[in-house]
Amino acid sequence: TSSERAIDVTVQHAGGVDHFLLDAGGPHLLREWKAANGSHLKMKRNLKVDYWNYNKPGDRERALSNPMLRLPD
Repeated sequence: TSSERAIDVTVQHAGGVDHFLLDAGGPHLLREWKAANGSHLKMKRNLKVDYWNYNKPGDRERALSNPMLRLPD
């Protein structure tokens, strides 16, 4: 289940409570962040890429289209 694959972290601070959802396995990617101020961020995609080889016009699209650069969901 998704709860077995995730670490749910709650951080309480003066402004309220933030919730973070991290991958249980390394590299512990931050998948979701629900902030006390009502904002909500969710990872749409990620790439494990040698970024120094993807810095020219069109390289973003080239990297996104390469399935070998995607980490498993």
